[in-house]
Amino acid sequence: MPQPLETCLATVYRLVCAESNAKPFEKPVAKADAPDYYEIIKDPLDLATIGQRLRRGYYATPQMLMGDVSRMCENCKRYNGLDSTYSAQAERLEAFTRARIAEIRRVPAERGAEGDAKRPRLQ
Repeated sequence: MPQPLETCLATVYRLVCAESNAKPFEKPVAKADAPDYYEIIKDPLDLATIGQRLRRGYYATPQMLMGDVSRMCENCKRYNGLDSTYSAQAERLEAFTRARIAEIRRVPAERGAEGDAKRPRLQ
């Protein structure tokens, strides 16, 4: 049976957070760890912030969630440089997320649903 979009996105989010490369992205970058981070990165994102957005219903599409994860990973690569271990983790986490998002498919709604609405499901 198809699942609501919010359920699919919450499942993807949980999988992403549990992924082995997610650790550096769990919470906002601390100024003590990177004093110039917020001077260089003007639109910071982390998994905790993405989780807050998810709980508030911010994501209307799977692509919106993917966009935020991509921006989080791009921020990491910009700040740390492409050759850093963190950037390699960001690349792997972004690829993992993209694969999980691709598993969300739109399927026909059940009988009796309004119009030709579609509901997503996670395969």
